[in-house]
Amino acid sequence: VATSLINYAMPFIRYDTEDIGELSCAHCSCGRGFPLFHLHGGRARSFAIGKDGSHIPVVNVDIPHVADNVLQFQFIQEMKGLLRLDIIKKESFREKDLERIRMKLNEKFGNNMDVTIQFTDTIHQTKNKKTPLFVQKMKEEVLV
Repeated sequence: VATSLINYAMPFIRYDTEDIGELSCAHCSCGRGFPLFHLHGGRARSFAIGKDGSHIPVVNVDIPHVADNVLQFQFIQEMKGLLRLDIIKKESFREKDLERIRMKLNEKFGNNMDVTIQFTDTIHQTKNKKTPLFVQKMKEEVLV
């Protein structure tokens, strides 16, 4: 939980953002002596869990730049070391697109993650109609 106390009339109180990071020993360039927090680039549920238990960010796996014929995609994890990549493909999608995607996935995950590719007509959306790049379905205690 974090809060800003600058607004004296009504402090802005934040909820648990689930950001991943650690306290830093560095000093702020502004000269204040408050502790700094170094973010690691994601939230707890934004990381896939590899076979070895490591947290792997999936936000930088850029499928559309690898295969122009992908309309939409989404990663889903239900088990440690296993991801499913759901793809809505364009009519022009070819085997060479699939080969490029597999090469990119191997480059990113190596042997630490098995990825199955599934072609679909729909991608999971949240209650707010947002389409997350990654859906983590593993139990919370496994993610820590």
